[in-house]
Amino acid sequence: MPVKNDEEFRAWLEEQPRAVCTAIAYRAAMRVFPRVGQSPSAVLYLRMARSLIVTACFVVRPGSFDKSFLSDSFYAAAADTFSSFADAAFSAHFATFDDKPDTAAASAVHASTRERAEGYSADDDQNNTLSWLHHLWREVEADVLVVEQTGPEHLSRAPLWSQFEHPPEFSQAYEEFIRFSRSSDLLWTFWTKWYDRAMAGDPLPWDLQEQIALIPNEIWEAGPEAVAEEIARIEAAFELRERIAEVEADQANKAEKRLGIGGNNPPEEIHDPETAQQVLMLWESIAGLKEEVEADKPDTRRVAALIERLGAALKAVIAWCGRKGDLIVDTSIKWGVPAAGGGYFLVNPAKAEAVLKAAQAWLPFLAP
Repeated sequence: MPVKNDEEFRAWLEEQPRAVCTAIAYRAAMRVFPRVGQSPSAVLYLRMARSLIVTACFVVRPGSFDKSFLSDSFYAAAADTFSSFADAAFSAHFATFDDKPDTAAASAVHASTRERAEGYSADDDQNNTLSWLHHLWREVEADVLVVEQTGPEHLSRAPLWSQFEHPPEFSQAYEEFIRFSRSSDLLWTFWTKWYDRAMAGDPLPWDLQEQIALIPNEIWEAGPEAVAEEIARIEAAFELRERIAEVEADQANKAEKRLGIGGNNPPEEIHDPETAQQVLMLWESIAGLKEEVEADKPDTRRVAALIERLGAALKAVIAWCGRKGDLIVDTSIKWGVPAAGGGYFLVNPAKAEAVLKAAQAWLPFLAP
């Protein structure tokens, strides 16, 4: 049902499960994330971002977080933090574990609809204030309609602003946030990407977001530089896992199409023994990298050796392809090496090269 006023909104929240209350609160808080205040500190932005990414992950994957973690991370993020709009983020976070999630959600929404953040001068005229309130409540109503008409699971894929044009107060604050983040790109590259994707209704992969939400408190407390370094490490490992998974999926897909039910089109065998050996080495190197990126303590020397082997094997395979006049793009793989037990190791240099580059980017983050 549409909510027409605050009383109806609160009554609606009381009927919703925790995940829905938290999702509504999270989205309200995200809309004011850039409006923290004039000259906000990096610590304030980081604490808000921490609360918001924990809250977002809880909404999508509540089973990944126990109450003690949610509570501890909340009190660590919200401690000694004073900002009107920041209260929206912390209230949303509070809804993840409080006994009255509907009340916490209502608090988050009301914090987001305040006239201005602390630190802003009182030069907003009455019309601007009414415009901001109108836009924010319109978006809350849109979120309620999404839940009612299509289900709460669709909220994470809905843009934060349902209308193409953002309210001018948000646009100005967003530009200030971008200027702030660009003043120290290395520290804020992830967070600007994270925010832009969420705003567009195209969130970053939840596996990646969850790993960042679970960063230990001591790293968060060490400051933006320490957090940025840990996020870079997490992203590098995540990218390698994704590229390996892509190679494996490509192998399985191509094999199914050629040799599956109704298929009788095996790839042409590579009869050059040396090149065939390089293809096998390529696949063994990828398998080894998969073992290491999943290990609790990767072996740095082994990773370096696997990268070297993969690079050499890839170079040899590409050279062979060039001599055959066939560079083997993704859609036209036709060469392979028979695998023990049946099937083929298919040759896809483009996918293997992506694994190589991801592994090279990950290596500097490993312990010497």
